Amino acid sequence: MAYLIWVEGEGMGQTIALLRPRTSFGRSAECDCVLNDKRSSRLHAQILLGHGLPTLIDLGSSNGTLVNGLPVRKTFLNGGDRVEMGDNAFVFYEGQPEVEHEPEPDDQQAPASAPPPIDFAQLNQSDPPDELATELRALDDRGALFAALESTYLQLRTLFTLSRELPRANDPAEAFATVARALLLATGATRALLWLRQGEALPPQPTGVETAEDLADAPPLEQFPRAILDWVEDQRRPLVLASGVGPIGAEALPPYPLIVLPVETATARLGALAIERIGRAENFLKRDLDFAQAACGTLALVLREGAEGAAPPAALEGERFGGMIIGQSRAMRDLIAETARVAEANSSVLIRGESGTGKELIARTIHQLSRRARGPFVPVNCGAIAPTLVESELFGYEKGAFTGALARKAGQFETADGGTIFLDEVSELPPDAQVKFLRVLQEGEFYRVGGNRPVRVDVRVVAATNRDLENMIEEGRFREDLYFRLNVVELKIAPLRDRREDIPPLAEFFLRELRRRIPTSLERISPQAMDALRHYGWPGNVRQLRNALEHALVMGEGNLLRIRHLPAYVTAVLTTESSTGETVVTPPPDEVVPSTLAEVEKRQIEAVLRQCEGNKQRAATLLGISRSTLYEKMRAYGIE
Repeated sequence: MAYLIWVEGEGMGQTIALLRPRTSFGRSAECDCVLNDKRSSRLHAQILLGHGLPTLIDLGSSNGTLVNGLPVRKTFLNGGDRVEMGDNAFVFYEGQPEVEHEPEPDDQQAPASAPPPIDFAQLNQSDPPDELATELRALDDRGALFAALESTYLQLRTLFTLSRELPRANDPAEAFATVARALLLATGATRALLWLRQGEALPPQPTGVETAEDLADAPPLEQFPRAILDWVEDQRRPLVLASGVGPIGAEALPPYPLIVLPVETATARLGALAIERIGRAENFLKRDLDFAQAACGTLALVLREGAEGAAPPAALEGERFGGMIIGQSRAMRDLIAETARVAEANSSVLIRGESGTGKELIARTIHQLSRRARGPFVPVNCGAIAPTLVESELFGYEKGAFTGALARKAGQFETADGGTIFLDEVSELPPDAQVKFLRVLQEGEFYRVGGNRPVRVDVRVVAATNRDLENMIEEGRFREDLYFRLNVVELKIAPLRDRREDIPPLAEFFLRELRRRIPTSLERISPQAMDALRHYGWPGNVRQLRNALEHALVMGEGNLLRIRHLPAYVTAVLTTESSTGETVVTPPPDEVVPSTLAEVEKRQIEAVLRQCEGNKQRAATLLGISRSTLYEKMRAYGIE
């Protein structure tokens, strides 16, 4: 229950229970609380209750309404707030009121005090952040300065109230309604829309809608531009539009200001939220965006907490974890759980798996779930750097260190300071670079090329390889001490052929993803084509599967992806057409129960090479592996 204690004025000592959705104050006899002093207006102010957020609204009074000494037009109320109207003052409380009593003399002499007055001269000499600094310095008029301060003060108070009230929401609808009211109040928006994911996609209609009281002639919900939602989904960042101006084609832009934000946490993508100023010319400011992002972040945490109460983390979001990892097999579920545990620590991680299994994806997820998520994530492919340039690339160099070093350059380790560096193909590091790398792991410092002063960095190292490091140690090509420093925690990614139940959800995901950038009429995968994808061995793993789907979208026609649209190397194990004219997937017996996995991979590589007429580069591309990896496999299997 909410109530006011009258602490100054004619009714001093009275308790005013706020029992109605709306309680009005003013000199008019029609008001719920009549104020008889001359400084109060006929209709001075009102308090609205709803969704647990009491809202005070000044009704255009002559002398204004103050909360804690500052004039307001509209604001949330928090327990202990002092509200002044004319010659009257009230203190707002929540809970059960005390029994009414007559005020003691000391009470009359010591009413609740307002905060000390603001030193405006000092305020204008300070350096507030962002646009507020410029706005305040440009204001000479005291009233205009109050208006600018009021807007920022309102947003801060609203955000405080929101963070207190939102965790009390009983369901997603109530949580959104609470956030929407805060957004409408604090940003001047006229409508707030929420889309919650249904599986892997946003629904065509908003999940929730809240409108301001003065909204009129709002466009139908189904007319909200889908291209805007797709842009936010792809970019995973907010989109701020002026009236008809933005980074999307003009035909997709509404004729009013708009902000659309992703609703997500570090471990889940939950949906999208939009706020609109329909019928208003004023564009949103940066502080409106800042407030909306803070509100969205709080909403995402509440929604995520509710979702975790209904399903285990690995089963949420249609088997998507962190908005990136897809898999429903036991191997992927175990990997997801291990990744989440590893992210909480600061130890070095070694990720092992074949080419194309998604090692960088795991590394990014570790970074995003860690305490370093706000820091940089710097991926480095050690195999793509010339041996003579590895040290200068990783550790930087001083001016004059070598010919062409015209200025000091920071290396990748310096760039990653405070975050995570991901060293892919770490086995390709030359011996000299391995020594320097070991020093970074041991001491947290290194020397730039040509430098004589140590550079200290705070970097978490995540490395990956598809090579047999133990064998390389025996051959003297990789340092054993570096191996033990790297291999504090080891994560192994199973090849796609060992988790075939992950192929359908991966294929469906890639189909949706690729359709956003490739003009195609294909909408879904036929059962026969899905069987073909499941039976293929995928030596290039997830990367090769994506390439095969991209090939099908480029070459396909109609709305159904069929076997004939798939690359020839996928269909090489298929039999002839059935009586219905559709190719039937019937892998040979030794495909179902091979003597070794190596034999399956050998046959597939041979089939692709035949299809490509011996062109190694094209075969490697189709297999989703590098040409050097293809040559290694050909030598290992004795393929000419």
